[in-house]
Amino acid sequence: EAYRVICSALVRAARTLDIDAELTGGDVNLQLPSPKTTIPCFEAPAGGEVVVGGRKLVGSAMRAHAGAILQHGAILLDWDGRLQAGAMGLDDDASLRPQVTTLRDELGRELPRAVFEKNLIEAFGSELGVEFKTEQPSDAERAREQELVGSFAIDG
Repeated sequence: EAYRVICSALVRAARTLDIDAELTGGDVNLQLPSPKTTIPCFEAPAGGEVVVGGRKLVGSAMRAHAGAILQHGAILLDWDGRLQAGAMGLDDDASLRPQVTTLRDELGRELPRAVFEKNLIEAFGSELGVEFKTEQPSDAERAREQELVGSFAIDG
């Protein structure tokens, strides 16, 4: 249910930009992939994903564990075929490109990031029936941030 709600908010965000996005039919796959799975998330749409004309606009994944969920995904703003192919160990993007679309493809222009961020916030608020507020982190949150920075630092 949560996966479809999140993806529905993404569809709403796209539609407010006059992009004819929709959710794919079929069941959402709730199974964990095997550790050896190498299928790129944009290779083909699965059940409940955001597509435009059958081509993926958003690649998403969700993990539910112990009463909590983690949803992550990628919304394609534009396409760099060499980068995509290289990241997936392919010679070129010929097998990937027909399966995906981007915001630039659908709009015929670049969409400023700030405009799309605002659009997403409004779409999620509307879909969830909430109003988001922007606030500064508390002193405790800033202190915790500083504690965690070292955990994620890369030497060099």
